[in-house]
Amino acid sequence: MFITVLLSNLIIKKKILIFFEVIGLIFIISNCITLFYSKVQQRHFSVNGGVPKVAFVVMGLQNYMDLKNGWYDGYTLSTYKQHNYSEKETEKQAQEDLKREIDRLKNSRSNIVGFFKRKLISTWSDSTFQSLWIAPWENKANKKLKYIYNDNKESTIRIISNLTTQLILFCGGISCLRKNKKIEYANYLTLVMLFFVGGFLFHLIWETKSQYVWTYVEILIPISAMEFNHLFAYANRWRKKL
Repeated sequence: MFITVLLSNLIIKKKILIFFEVIGLIFIISNCITLFYSKVQQRHFSVNGGVPKVAFVVMGLQNYMDLKNGWYDGYTLSTYKQHNYSEKETEKQAQEDLKREIDRLKNSRSNIVGFFKRKLISTWSDSTFQSLWIAPWENKANKKLKYIYNDNKESTIRIISNLTTQLILFCGGISCLRKNKKIEYANYLTLVMLFFVGGFLFHLIWETKSQYVWTYVEILIPISAMEFNHLFAYANRWRKKL
């Protein structure tokens, strides 16, 4: 409720300060939750610290098969096992590897641009979000399932999903550019944009996969549907004037 009030003020009064208050509040709440579960774990359980976050950043900056940069490649788990499940030793190794990866990217501007370009394309360009890749291939002998899960560029499902995804992104983008006087809609739009942009930036640095980003596209569906309806109504009014 408090976050909603702050976002409402951001829309109405256009105060940049309130935006940073929202970000700060989210950061504080997130760290409080993490601290709470950490204390519960220390009091009631005896477990290792787990894989440090920096290891996921390292994996997000590595080459994967020289094609899908920053994708999951098993680095986190293998490094954790290599250091006998020690969080401190794994973090130390990951920090060294992170420095190496940053130095590699800093060698030339083309390295940086090329790396993140390929990472963005491989992450966001699959309109099926790897749903065909994780399909039940044990049933591929079934002709109907084989037709549905035929994972190639010419498959009907891939063509339809590609058009649908482009429509969602297009209408979502138009909705962000167009002003709306309804405060409830504006609040929801702000939350959606924060969620989408946050996820976009997060997977730009973090380990990524195409299937991870479906949720960021999914949340655009309501505003895209409303914008599509608005565009359809506008086109209908324009047609009647002809």
